[in-house]
Amino acid sequence: MNFLKETGIIPPPITDYFIKESLLILFFGVALIIIFCKTINNNFPELSIRKLIKKEMNDWEKKFYKKLLWQYPLWGLFQQFFMILIFLFIRKFVSDFNAILITSAFFVLLHYPNLFLGLLVFGLEQMFLNHFLIFRNLYALAVFHGVFATLLLFLSPSVLYTKFYILSDYIKLYKNDKDNGDKQWVLVTADKVKNLIEDKFLKDFDEK
Repeated sequence: MNFLKETGIIPPPITDYFIKESLLILFFGVALIIIFCKTINNNFPELSIRKLIKKEMNDWEKKFYKKLLWQYPLWGLFQQFFMILIFLFIRKFVSDFNAILITSAFFVLLHYPNLFLGLLVFGLEQMFLNHFLIFRNLYALAVFHGVFATLLLFLSPSVLYTKFYILSDYIKLYKNDKDNGDKQWVLVTADKVKNLIEDKFLKDFDEK
């Protein structure tokens, strides 16, 4: 029972403070992502709640809502549970502050060599773990993960998000596309990132 409570599987009772803080994170997180993506993406898609209700959606929108409403939150639940276990282990040896930094850095390694994604998750995981320390609610982290990951995946330009592939799959895609001359994928080298942004930064939105 202590393990379930410590990992947030059985969270404390929901309070007004928890609701306000969680909604604040969602509001500012979503706002920043939309402003960022809208600023650098000329063909930003317009999603319609009316289409969602009437089921008048194209394939792009169907994929978007599927990711947003259950796929990414479910994946985030397992992912954040794993990160919480690592955090709880590390904090036995160091302060909470250092444990958060170390766990977040480890989370970046899991997303190597996707530079854009790595930078994002380093900051997001720190926010998630600080929220967890206060409220001990695993499910809130799953919701945060689902919302932020879906928006970043579908709304950020392809030159930055690169389909969020990581590790071996990412490298295979890079090698295949390099041989075919079709696309380039962002690796960790700064010069390649600079060249890619210069070449593709202002191009139209590619449907995910």
